[in-house]
Amino acid sequence: MARCSGLFLLNENDASANAFGCQILDSLRTSVLDIDAKLRHSETSGSWTYKAWKLKSEMSVSEMEIGTRGKFRHLILETSVAGNNEHLRALTVSSLQLNDSLFYIGMHLGGGSVGTLKTKWTTLVPNGLLDTVDLEYEARYRTKGAFIGSKYLRHVAEINWDFLHTRRAPFEDVHDAIRDSSEGILGRLNYEYRGTSGTIRFLALWAHLNSEFFLLRSEENNVKRFGYLELRGNLEGANLAYENAKWNLQAGAFFLQLEIPRHAERFFETLAPQRALDYSLLQTLSLSFYKVNYRMYGDLSGFLSHAKIKRTFEFSPGEFHLRPGISADFFYVQGKLDGAQENVKTALILTQVRKRIYEGSLNAFGVIAGLSFKVETPKRRFFFDANAYQIAPLILSKELTETDENGNEVDVSFTGNTEDGKVPSKTEYLPLRTGFAFDASIGFRFYCGIAAMSLWV
Repeated sequence: MARCSGLFLLNENDASANAFGCQILDSLRTSVLDIDAKLRHSETSGSWTYKAWKLKSEMSVSEMEIGTRGKFRHLILETSVAGNNEHLRALTVSSLQLNDSLFYIGMHLGGGSVGTLKTKWTTLVPNGLLDTVDLEYEARYRTKGAFIGSKYLRHVAEINWDFLHTRRAPFEDVHDAIRDSSEGILGRLNYEYRGTSGTIRFLALWAHLNSEFFLLRSEENNVKRFGYLELRGNLEGANLAYENAKWNLQAGAFFLQLEIPRHAERFFETLAPQRALDYSLLQTLSLSFYKVNYRMYGDLSGFLSHAKIKRTFEFSPGEFHLRPGISADFFYVQGKLDGAQENVKTALILTQVRKRIYEGSLNAFGVIAGLSFKVETPKRRFFFDANAYQIAPLILSKELTETDENGNEVDVSFTGNTEDGKVPSKTEYLPLRTGFAFDASIGFRFYCGIAAMSLWV
């Protein structure tokens, strides 16, 4: 089977985000062993311009993955290995079950490396000192987890716990880099009921993440840290779905909380630009932007709710199987920001602190409209499946205020850029403008004895 997907968001001058990927999949199914092989390529990119700075990130990955699944009387073993000549990751899953499958239990263990995300930080007002910073992000991680479940008649219930730990990857030949040290936990409750008229699925999840990010520069075997950010986050939510041959109905809600703690210690500044400069330049600088340290901290909370309806039709002209469909996923997003920025300037024994407080809110209502089409040959051995989605916020209300140390308050744009010095409207109506996504696949199935093979693209 061959499959390609794409997501294109916010293609504007101040902000953009895009992702695209393709994969080829070949699978072999027998009564005791399943084998999958995948070859895929993906590209992601994003950019954001704020006042005099532009941040751009991109990532391109080509890799291969091989997985096996052995099915025995009381034991199921799964393994997968994926990567390329630079990065490799692996995962193993084992589970035990009773004869009647009333109860089953299992665990998984995995790890590897992920990268490389390339980020470029560029000033729009060059001065010959720190006009561009090229950063590379790479992470090495370990995962482990356990699950327990039960199957009774048409009911299936499962509880799953996953643990994540990352550690800082080595520098090697990288001059400037982003590294992180993170710990996370994810808990999920899944329930499924397979009735005669349709299937009901319920998902509840909770996640916690504590991460530390470091901006590092390597110079003559000496590593300097010129940026630090600690991030704590929690995510809770639930989703309920009903699906049959004609209808797909879903509804869910999710809550997000992020915190950036305040650190007053030295070397824990959010950004210390002077440490990103060569030592020879530091000797010639007077008190300027590059002698100022920046500390940022605050809280961000968000809420997302959605309700989806999809109708699928089925026709059989000339024994072919056609399944067109139409869908609408209505969503509401709410966000709140309470943050602060401290500019700390030190001259000899004197320290000057300038503090700015930021308060912001975001409310958006819209719909993700979708069209789908699937065709299969009379014996269902060849198929083509295509889906297209238009992401359209119908109403967008946003506000961001900045208060300086004197109590003066002004409205600013989210990107820091305005036309003719005017702040844009806080409420916008944006039908059919924000984003587009697609997904298309083509495949062929054939059978040989007790084996079934599928080729996916």
